[in-house]
Amino acid sequence: MYIGTKRGINIMISNKIKQRRLALGYSLQDVVEKLELEGITITRACISKYENNKSIPNANFLWKLSNIFNVSNDYFFIDNKIEIKWFAFRKHTDLTKKIENRIKNYALEIAESHKYLEDIMQYKLNKAKFVKNEIRNIEELEDIAESVRKEWNLDYWAIDSVTQLLEKKGYIVIDYEFENNKFDGLSGITNFGNPVIISKSNIDVDRKRLNLAHELGHQIIRCNPEIEEKVAYRFAGAFLIPKECIYNELGEKRRYININELILLKEKYGISVQALTKRCFDLGVISKNQYKNKFIYFRKNYWHKNEPGECKHIEKPIKLKQMTLKAVAEGIITENKAKSLCPDIVIEKNNKSNWQWKDLQNMSRKEIDNVLSKAAEFAEDEYNNNEDLDFYNTIGELE
Repeated sequence: MYIGTKRGINIMISNKIKQRRLALGYSLQDVVEKLELEGITITRACISKYENNKSIPNANFLWKLSNIFNVSNDYFFIDNKIEIKWFAFRKHTDLTKKIENRIKNYALEIAESHKYLEDIMQYKLNKAKFVKNEIRNIEELEDIAESVRKEWNLDYWAIDSVTQLLEKKGYIVIDYEFENNKFDGLSGITNFGNPVIISKSNIDVDRKRLNLAHELGHQIIRCNPEIEEKVAYRFAGAFLIPKECIYNELGEKRRYININELILLKEKYGISVQALTKRCFDLGVISKNQYKNKFIYFRKNYWHKNEPGECKHIEKPIKLKQMTLKAVAEGIITENKAKSLCPDIVIEKNNKSNWQWKDLQNMSRKEIDNVLSKAAEFAEDEYNNNEDLDFYNTIGELE
């Protein structure tokens, strides 16, 4: 969405510069050094003024900035008015403010891409029912997890992909590659009603599935802040493998459980041996003593770092790629715009729109209006992203 007033444009440009810089994790000095390689000498104070709307950059600066920020030329002039209300980072997650800002602004970029594509493609996506369940005791989590599974038609089957299930239900799921072990996930909700879940991508699949289910727990359960982490983990276990599945697979009471039984369940349900052991203890299948002995064994054999058993479940967000590829195939956005919205996308060469002008005669008035509207947006986007057309000369200097 373009903002028409001069003041609106100035504010938008300021916000977009800062948002993109933080999303990339760049400091002001990083931007100064990168712009210097582009032939622009500037101070950190000057960039700070741009970000705080105390000064307005000229078109040449924005063009160079779009290069180092790896965004399309029109990036600074489009405002999808996305805001995300975040739930708190997990307790004891000792992240710096810089890293928190980077994670949140990266997520904001992805959410904006989703909204942009939803709007131009006129998608009517499922919106998750955002209802907070208040609990009185932790045992109620079993019923809540079962009710969610029932509502989502999961019955007692193992979940093939938690990520794609959440995307189907209207969640924006974001992978974030992060080396710091202090971050696992974060969740929030956009002002347009889409729940957002960020999960660390460079971890084992079983841990990632638990993280996603954990953040889902934060989304739908309200409880005393002192126990919210414990509650979220209990919900995650119950969501991934309901108590009836545990009872059917292992029995309701066991004197001893062989480790290989748990490995088989890990591979079937996509939940770690350690989480399964905790689940068995929570449900009273094993005693506290057996639970402690198992974890002593895990530590002794370094299973807390690398446990046996392979999860073959695929946990990768695909919704953004699907929407982007469809928009390119329909001729609604250019390849440059597609790569700006979804940087890791691979686009088939010589991809063209699949409709011809002669097809208009067989369309209804509403269909014709839709096609022409998309064609107009495509032409505008092509103009904005074609260097030969000298985009910035058409808008002039902003100072």
